[in-house]
Amino acid sequence: MNLDQRSSVIKDVIWSTSVQHGPSGAAKVINNALEGQDIASLTDKEIIKRVYA
Repeated sequence: MNLDQRSSVIKDVIWSTSVQHGPSGAAKVINNALEGQDIASLTDKEIIKRVYA
């Protein structure tokens, strides 16, 4: 995911997830949330919902 093409909110979601789960835990959470998805076609809202689901 190219964070330069996403809102600052997505950057905050990734940072927050890293704080909560640690770097490797956050990677697992985010990878699981986005697995099988066309990330480029997801809106920021859809990404946020998937990460916090």
